[in-house]
Amino acid sequence: MHETLPDFPLNPIWFWAPIEHPNQIVLLRWNVTGLNDVEDLRIQVTANTRYFVWSSGQYISQGACPSPWPENAVDSHSISLDTIVDGSLNLSFLAHWYGVRTQSHPLARPGLWFQLQVKRSGSWENIEPTINECKICLQAGWQQSVFRRTWATAWMELFDSSKHPHDWMQNDFDDSDWQHPVVVERDEIVLVPRQTPYLKEWLQPAGSILTAARVQANAPMAEDGAGLTKMMDEEPWDMVSTEELQCIRSQWEEKGTIELNGNGSGLALCFDLGRQYSGQPEFEIETDDGIVDYYGAELLEKGRPWGFRKNGEYGNRWLGSTNAGHFRTINYNGFRYLLIVLRPGKSPIKLKHLAVWCRQADIKPVQSFQSDDSELQRIWDISIHTLHIATQDTPVDCPTREQGLFIGDGVWNALWLAKLFDEPSYFTQLLDTVAKTQYANGLFPSAIFSSLEPPHFLLDFCLIFVWSVDVYREQIGDLETVKRMMPVAERTLAWYQDKIAQDGLIHAEPKITNMQPGGDFQVVFIDHPGVGWHWFPHPGIERSTRQLGLNAYLAIAIDAFLTSATAVDYKTQLKPEFLDTDTLRKNAKEAFWNPELGRFADCVDENGEQKGWSEQSQALGIVAGIVSPDEAKGALTKTFAERDNGEVCRCSPYSWIYLAQAMEIAGLRDQILPLVRADWSKMAKHEWTTTWWETFEGTNDDSLCHPWSALPAWLLSDEVKLA
Repeated sequence: MHETLPDFPLNPIWFWAPIEHPNQIVLLRWNVTGLNDVEDLRIQVTANTRYFVWSSGQYISQGACPSPWPENAVDSHSISLDTIVDGSLNLSFLAHWYGVRTQSHPLARPGLWFQLQVKRSGSWENIEPTINECKICLQAGWQQSVFRRTWATAWMELFDSSKHPHDWMQNDFDDSDWQHPVVVERDEIVLVPRQTPYLKEWLQPAGSILTAARVQANAPMAEDGAGLTKMMDEEPWDMVSTEELQCIRSQWEEKGTIELNGNGSGLALCFDLGRQYSGQPEFEIETDDGIVDYYGAELLEKGRPWGFRKNGEYGNRWLGSTNAGHFRTINYNGFRYLLIVLRPGKSPIKLKHLAVWCRQADIKPVQSFQSDDSELQRIWDISIHTLHIATQDTPVDCPTREQGLFIGDGVWNALWLAKLFDEPSYFTQLLDTVAKTQYANGLFPSAIFSSLEPPHFLLDFCLIFVWSVDVYREQIGDLETVKRMMPVAERTLAWYQDKIAQDGLIHAEPKITNMQPGGDFQVVFIDHPGVGWHWFPHPGIERSTRQLGLNAYLAIAIDAFLTSATAVDYKTQLKPEFLDTDTLRKNAKEAFWNPELGRFADCVDENGEQKGWSEQSQALGIVAGIVSPDEAKGALTKTFAERDNGEVCRCSPYSWIYLAQAMEIAGLRDQILPLVRADWSKMAKHEWTTTWWETFEGTNDDSLCHPWSALPAWLLSDEVKLA
């Protein structure tokens, strides 16, 4: 029987600190009394930007799920009745406000909202906190003025254990010298239920010690931590002998401790978790004045962890003290290798515990793939694992760098999660969120929770959203959601309608990246090669104001829009001539198809000359129906014959989904799997690979866990049945 729970309050009480500043941390304790004869108990909570919650010292969970401004998704967690002591309960919260613009979260004003839901005599009631019942501590051990992790996420962590109220979430903690919070007005915020599954969290042992080296004990750094990661990467390592390494390993495996004397050298330890995870490092250190530097890394370089990749400041520092205790970072990251550097002061330093608090969505695959072909099995297994750990509160493009949900790849990740994990909520949430983040001009930020200014408009991503509405209709069948999306999609197409030139094609600047206040960020992405954000050993996609890829996406999007409109009986106000995709395809073929060479050009330059040869353009032109299946087969056959000669721009994992569709249309289905093997084997051949990379090259610019590369799971699934 479905229980009826109370609604959210009409005037929710938001708590925070008297003064606001970026990278702000608030510890809050709420002492609740009168909880006798309780049958069930739940805590509802949300925060800007993130929270952690404990009940009588027992960890419950973390959040919140990102939401489009001005919404805040509310999490609801069950609380064990065993944590009630003599009718009283202590609930403790750590809230972290980023206070800066990121790719992963809106820039909302700081605040923490929560209420208790109590069931007595079969009925539920809400208990809201009061100021006098709550106490707060500001910033605690975390240093406020620190360097950004990356331009896309928030902050690195510098933690001084001497300033931290250890065990502050326990019932018997004395908070008498803490202050009361203030109530902050957040009338603009709308509380909404969480749409996606909750996180699955667990403690993962740090794994085996891979390497160990003597390092300097004194390692000065900038006051805000800038340069720490690079210093950790480059500081001299005096590798311990094989015998000493074995002694260190035995000490750790048998006693679970590693100790260094005071006034001695430091010790760098690299642990191998065995595969990549998403999580937060945690440790327990015994020292009076030692220092611990640490980070998680995706790969090794010359036998040691490599953290400073694409200028990411992933290193963190922990300062010891006599009251030091258990510590867990508040930021999560994606990594396989865990580097911890013990730097003793005058007193000894002892490592007593090291692990990773892992987090990923609590979902399980409903489809499986079992094969005697070990290569195919490895490709499937890595694809599923990549999807697993890159699905957090929402899918993210990578758990390491941006940690954002982007439209272009998010659509297909959401489809794979719906079909391979039987979890369509991610797809529904993506569509709903994109709709709510639409700008007045009809476009969307490429990362749907992004607060960056100016907004980053990737013009092809906006058309992929329109296309995805019909994919959702076909694959999920939820026509109510489709109906809600139709006006949104129409406003998007109206922007492109206004950009049609006399030749019947879209003309748009392919790359405008003016990041100054009031500037514009508008890019025709198509794929990484040629944009300048990543390196490739082959030519990039040629770009101009007349781009085959963008016009192909428009044809696909219009056809998808009209199909969905028919399904839900939606009447559009777009011009009939704009909706005539037969004419659009005819114009695109005249402009971009080279009949002598039997293939598409990437673009037409300002002199009217065709430029560029790429797999991406062949794929998109074919999927858009610009050429016949026979012409498509010829174009792909010629392109594949030349793909290794350095003249053709090749698909990255991102655009491979379109290449696979194009091969199906061209009658080359039997060649998809051999080509997948050839491309994905560039990653799979490395034994250390446990997640798929952002590109096949795996350069310094790439994240090494990117779910857009998990396409093989879809191709090998029951939905496609390539094998």
